[in-house]
Amino acid sequence: MRAYIEIDGNALEKNYLDIKKETSKDLIAVIKSNAYGHGLIECAKILYKNKVPFFAVATKEEAILIRKNLIFTPILLLGECLELKTIYSYKITLLVLGLEHLIKLAESPYPISIHLFIDVGMKREGIEISKIQEALSIINKSKLILKGVCTHYSSKENYEVEHSLFLEAIKTIPNINKLSIHSSSSSTYSLNSDDTLHRIGLSLYGLDNMHTPILSLKAPIIRKIKVSKGVFVGYDGKGITPDEGYIYTIGLGYADGWPRNFKTKAYVGDKELFQIGQTCMDYMMFYSKENFEENTIFSIIDEKHPIEDIALEQGTIPYEICSKLNQRIKKILIYKK
Repeated sequence: MRAYIEIDGNALEKNYLDIKKETSKDLIAVIKSNAYGHGLIECAKILYKNKVPFFAVATKEEAILIRKNLIFTPILLLGECLELKTIYSYKITLLVLGLEHLIKLAESPYPISIHLFIDVGMKREGIEISKIQEALSIINKSKLILKGVCTHYSSKENYEVEHSLFLEAIKTIPNINKLSIHSSSSSTYSLNSDDTLHRIGLSLYGLDNMHTPILSLKAPIIRKIKVSKGVFVGYDGKGITPDEGYIYTIGLGYADGWPRNFKTKAYVGDKELFQIGQTCMDYMMFYSKENFEENTIFSIIDEKHPIEDIALEQGTIPYEICSKLNQRIKKILIYKK
């Protein structure tokens, strides 16, 4: 068996319910990009059981996969898609990413629901504030159905200025009190009482230092050999054993989305193992003087060795690590009802 991911469904459920209680708001659960590497369908099923009112995904394919798993929660598609018949058939709500995007959507012969994204500082996507009335005019002349208005803040530091801009901008939208309003993410939802619902991703998965992490990455030993001191290991002999001991191979490599140039640690209980040699496409090797049984499971990420610590060592952010984990890594959902 190769490396696998364990998803703690009970922790995901608790995180969701805790945030809902903290905010007294409904949530849009952001499960885009394979639920940030945590497993799209595995996470969707837990959240569906807990009656989450909305999902947000990045691609049409993610939305369709959710529907094919008989999950009928409303879905907001955050990425661009002009396959309007498909969007309408699967009852997907579209995010308007800009004026040119809206003009194309307005040609739809189908009554598609949309949320209007307003750019207040990110400069990544959205309708400029000065063009909101033009956008509303286009919507009014089309079959599109405006159901919500939203934005994305560029940073927590810029939140107050951008939030004020957003609130001023939406005052110009007729019947705004009948629309869904969502602007906050995991980093700002605690500051915002103006939204009608919050758009939450990182906090759901415990990647915010406030909620429980739900992902563990583990791998069983697939090969064990005894070695003497001074043995070269791996490509180009880049590893060399410091003493007598054992080389353990596990099925985790850069094709699984694990960084090639990062020296990984593995753990068995309180014992720490160090990677030896170069990370391969499908494998990596560890050296230890400890003689572990061949069915021993090595832990790469777990509650004692959190992804935040690994991110610091890699000089990156936790959600880059987990979102890069390849979908070929098997997901095991652990959920006690």
